[in-house]
Amino acid sequence: MFREEINYYPYVVTLTILLIIAIIVSFGILIIVFRQRKIIELDKKYLKTEVERKNKIELELEVSQHAISLALEGTGIAIFELIAPFGPIRCNDQFAIQLGHCPDNFHETIEHWRENAHPDDQANFRSAFHDITNGVISTFECEIRFLHSNGDWKWLLCRGEVIERNSDGEPQRILGVNLDIDDLKKAVEFAANIKRTQLSLLGSMGHEIRTPLTSIIGYSELLLEETCPEKNKDYAHTILDSGRNLLRTISGVIDISSAKNGKLVVVERPFQVNLLFDQMRDSLRVMAEQKRIALEFKVHESVPSTLVGDFGRIKQISTNIISDSMKFGEMGEIKTELNSIAKDNGVYELEIRIFDNRHTDTNAHVINLFEGAPKSTDGLFGGASRIGFGLSVTKQIIDIIGGKLLIKTDENIGTEYIINIPCQGQEGNQCKIEGPLSKDQMKISLAYPILIVDDDPCNANLIQKILEKFGAHSEIARDGYDAIRMTKEEVYSIIIMDIDMPGIDGIQATQIIRSQSINTPVIALSAHEALEYSERGNDVGISDFISKPISQKELFLSIQKYSE
Repeated sequence: MFREEINYYPYVVTLTILLIIAIIVSFGILIIVFRQRKIIELDKKYLKTEVERKNKIELELEVSQHAISLALEGTGIAIFELIAPFGPIRCNDQFAIQLGHCPDNFHETIEHWRENAHPDDQANFRSAFHDITNGVISTFECEIRFLHSNGDWKWLLCRGEVIERNSDGEPQRILGVNLDIDDLKKAVEFAANIKRTQLSLLGSMGHEIRTPLTSIIGYSELLLEETCPEKNKDYAHTILDSGRNLLRTISGVIDISSAKNGKLVVVERPFQVNLLFDQMRDSLRVMAEQKRIALEFKVHESVPSTLVGDFGRIKQISTNIISDSMKFGEMGEIKTELNSIAKDNGVYELEIRIFDNRHTDTNAHVINLFEGAPKSTDGLFGGASRIGFGLSVTKQIIDIIGGKLLIKTDENIGTEYIINIPCQGQEGNQCKIEGPLSKDQMKISLAYPILIVDDDPCNANLIQKILEKFGAHSEIARDGYDAIRMTKEEVYSIIIMDIDMPGIDGIQATQIIRSQSINTPVIALSAHEALEYSERGNDVGISDFISKPISQKELFLSIQKYSE
């Protein structure tokens, strides 16, 4: 029997195919494994790089945070974060350090902050935090005093801003800083005290200088009225002119300092318009004669005889402009006109026109004088030190009293100053154009003597001599105590009271006299030009105020008003 032959070919083919497939699969697996190894190696390298970069960033962040922490510690700035509305507060250590506490034992809650705020600042504190936590405002800033561990109050400036809101727009997180401004506050208060001291010193200096100037000017005026050799009259004129120049200089220094510190005050009270030109004429006469300049004054009939305003400032403005104008050369004419424009409710606009017809080369620089004296000028006019001093504060005074200044200058015609100042007046009460009163006109007849109250013997004797000219008998009280005693014992027609006296001053003395049901008119004399004196005087019943140095006509008219 023959054996049947087996065909292995199909098996071989199948095995070959399977082998090929196995080889391909193995090769694919090897490729995949190789690629995975590459990927793993790349991932490891990437991860290593990222780790290194992260470590570097963390190191840089740590260095930055340390630098910021050092900077905050150096500047004293405390940072806080508030979770609105009443959540916890996270602060750096600086806030506790600002208030002298150990950071570990310091409570950081809104309630604790409020409890440690100064009682006067708690309302401000509550308002600021309430408004920002309730979405009323997005930022806040307030100055608050917090209680320091040593028992003192320390000023901090708190600033905050909303940095995160919820879906409804309500504040969620508030970031802020607390700045230590205690030293700054103390420095500001120290500077304010220095300013107050400076103003007080200038005021006292002005009073101490004006008081003897009252005697110098007053006795010089009396001497000029006496019969004496012409040479002696020249001496008296020189003394009088020098005294008035010194008075303007002192007033200018005080006014400049007061204006710089915002303390230049306006004292409004009734005044007689006649006095304005009379006192200006007396003040400027000697200088005008020396410069051979004709001064002309004209009051229009529309001007009420009595106005309510700051007489001293109005006179100062006009006198400063004219006196400084006269320094620009000699010869010529300066004309001053006074007019008024009636407004509503008894309000007038007082218009002062000053025209200098001398067409000097300096007219081109007139406007600059109101900013201060020029650095250099021709020696003919006295140099920079003598020009523009009064004008450096004149414009500020005009602004403070609510006035306006217009300057027209033409080198061929001259310079015109137009000053408009609001005043109160009465319609139909027109001003009578009067010149200086003669000796015969200044006479007073009183039933009782006048009491002069002044601690300065020179001034008291000067006033007594002026009253003798008026034909009035007078007695002198050396201080407020004497005045109180003498008014109890005697009856007086009028009391002339110096305000600035040691012990009981003129206002206190008047208050005590009024408390004794004595209604005698009191005319107050003061070397100060402060609003508080006028207000305090009105409160205690002072009838009228006259500034030193005393004008004889002003004193006469004031006495005449209360002797009727």
